Amino acid sequence: MKNSSFSCNVGYDISSASFGAQKEGFAQAYVSYKGFTDTINLTAALSLFSNCVNKTLASGSFKNPALWSKGMVPDICDSIIIQQGHTIAADTSVKAFSLRINSGGTLNINNAAVNLQLGEKDQATNMIDNYGILNISNGTVTINGRLKLNTGSTFSMTGGSIILNSNTGDAFTSLSNGNAIVEAAAAMLSFSFTGGTLQITDPPLGALSQSVNCPYDFGPNSTLILGDGSSVKSSNNSDGFGGISFPNKIGKLINDASIKTGNRQFINKKALNVKGNMEVRTGSGVILQAPITVNK
Repeated sequence: MKNSSFSCNVGYDISSASFGAQKEGFAQAYVSYKGFTDTINLTAALSLFSNCVNKTLASGSFKNPALWSKGMVPDICDSIIIQQGHTIAADTSVKAFSLRINSGGTLNINNAAVNLQLGEKDQATNMIDNYGILNISNGTVTINGRLKLNTGSTFSMTGGSIILNSNTGDAFTSLSNGNAIVEAAAAMLSFSFTGGTLQITDPPLGALSQSVNCPYDFGPNSTLILGDGSSVKSSNNSDGFGGISFPNKIGKLINDASIKTGNRQFINKKALNVKGNMEVRTGSGVILQAPITVNK
């Protein structure tokens, strides 16, 4: 298709194969196929939150305002998009709305002082949506929502921490029922969780949701923490933090669920190999419906 727009009202996003409005107005596209040509008239209408999309323009430092389409470093209003061919180093603490890494884009987080926070705890519908490369070796990533690692993406974590809050106690502001808090597609390009900490503060609210849906093993030096020792939000999932879609192997496992009620238990539903310690700090701990083997 040949796009002969009379203005810059419409743009094409190659990663999602879709058109998007860039400003209000009209545009035309000419479609040619086997000698026949037709014209498509497009009406460009910006969404209510269109001014809250902040895309990368080049590679470099996250805190450089010149790298961003809005001419400023992303803030809580912004849905961040790291575009194809751009590599961004997270070198400043930022609170934003959500983050998408397009195919061919890269985000590197390797700074102990950095805290990248997505969303607020009272609105746990935000996410990191990774189609590209996400590398974490230091620092903290706090997601009030979910981590989604899509087909063809790369995830590498050797240090630092990811903290996920997906349950506000209200269905409207919590993770949508049926989604996993951590979801890794079966056809990722690469998945490597060899060090650092993944913490899920609450089991998912939805009865059909799970904490972890990941077909890849976690490394022996990784740490998975279920709960935070203080939150008591209930879940409608009888498996609590557990479920059938856990990895076969993980590193250290810590259960810190706070209380014994509200489905805050971890029910293990398939054979699990824990390569580090397994520790129960608070709450009802672990309920075995399948064996757990702990071997350092």
